[in-house]
Amino acid sequence: MSSSISNIKRKKKILLEKHLSKGLSSYESLFACDSDAIYAMDLDGYFIPLNPACEQIFGYEASELSKMSYVKVVKLEHLDRAISFFYKSLEGKLQNFDCQIIHKSGKLVDINITIYPIVISEEIVGVYAIAKDITEIKERRRKQNEELRQREEVYMAIVEHSPDAVVIAKKEEILYVNDTAVALIGAKDKSELIGKSVYDYLDDAYCDIVRKRVEEVESGKTVEIMEEKLIRKDGEFVYAEIKSIPAIYQNQPVRHIMIRDITEKKKRQEMLLQSEKLSAARQLAAGIVHEMNHPLSSIKEVLMQMEAEQKMNSTYIERIQTEVNRMEWILNELLQMSKPEERDE
Repeated sequence: MSSSISNIKRKKKILLEKHLSKGLSSYESLFACDSDAIYAMDLDGYFIPLNPACEQIFGYEASELSKMSYVKVVKLEHLDRAISFFYKSLEGKLQNFDCQIIHKSGKLVDINITIYPIVISEEIVGVYAIAKDITEIKERRRKQNEELRQREEVYMAIVEHSPDAVVIAKKEEILYVNDTAVALIGAKDKSELIGKSVYDYLDDAYCDIVRKRVEEVESGKTVEIMEEKLIRKDGEFVYAEIKSIPAIYQNQPVRHIMIRDITEKKKRQEMLLQSEKLSAARQLAAGIVHEMNHPLSSIKEVLMQMEAEQKMNSTYIERIQTEVNRMEWILNELLQMSKPEERDE
């Protein structure tokens, strides 16, 4: 049985070599100029080099390479994949994949390989292969990925050590929060917030306008700082100034949301406002007292004169005197209210 299979492979290899010698002679000069390695492989995976680039990429002379199977040059960790793609191509399917080979010098070379079947008289007798050296491309990509990783590390360090709460979100989903945000919302840890909707912690009155702002930020527009009311896990309200900007997190566009707790600031502002209102009321009361004192004094003088001259019924004088006294009492009360409160030392 094995002898029969060997005979079949031998016959197919002869067909392959005849096909290559006759059919590809006109392309020889074109292949010679190509920087990609162009070669064929028989059914056992042995090389048949077709251009000088094979020697450059693999490091072996054509005479050496023609005695070698691809399994001798593919890095061990990539060998199973290479074997799988090779046999799939023998089933008639074009294959493309990346792998590493070991150059004759011992260095590793990253290559991209395209292999497709050679069909003669409706029989697959081998495969064509084109190997492109992508070592420099891979190295550039590795450096870019390393730079991205380093930048993300710096970015995450800034996020984590920010004195303000920071939330990284995509659409409405929370992807990451720093410890300050965890404390602000009153969560036990980050896992309680990650994966949740940002609207879960926003007062309903702000949801519509925030959705519009999200659309603007995701379209690249700049939005101003906005004051919003957040809801903690314990149900308490927190007032915050919020700024949202576009950012990149784990290679995807996101929103970097900075949240500054202004609850205490709001309380101080409210107290100041109340103090200012009270001060204004005191000033008003003092003004009223000042303006009323003069005419009241004049009325009292007239009443005393009339009483002395007995020009009016004593009953009327008493009634007027009573009302005047009452007005004086009210003004004295206003005067007391207008004085600043004495603070305990």
